[in-house]
Amino acid sequence: MHLIEITARALIVKNEQIVLVKHKKLNVSFMPGGHVEFRETVEEALIREIKEELGLKAKVKDLWAIMENFFPQNGKDIHEISFIYKTDLLDLPSDQTIKSCEDQLTAFWAPLSDLEKHNHMPKQLISHLQNDLNKQEPLHLVYRN
Repeated sequence: MHLIEITARALIVKNEQIVLVKHKKLNVSFMPGGHVEFRETVEEALIREIKEELGLKAKVKDLWAIMENFFPQNGKDIHEISFIYKTDLLDLPSDQTIKSCEDQLTAFWAPLSDLEKHNHMPKQLISHLQNDLNKQEPLHLVYRN
């Protein structure tokens, strides 16, 4: 079986650190966000997902990248198309604390230089996060696993 999934991801960077969420059971980290629901724009989905995952309001800014990721999962071939937006958190506490509102996730700030240590997925995205944050035009990234 083949599935095409559309997701929205938030690129939240401050002082050379990025906000990640880690799935406790799967032991993988990724940028906050999730699936786009029917009749929902990508930006609307991102705002909703940030509220659900982090309990915070978000301001979606510039599109940073479109990422196509091909991978197997639970016996299915997945083609995930992710829209990654630079995003600001509007009601972040003054101490910059990030926490997850979902039991299966942990949210945290991670140094951009340490993404490998946090098992960030997809792994191929790490070098772009470390080297291409200031690109003026959106990137189109394709990863085949």
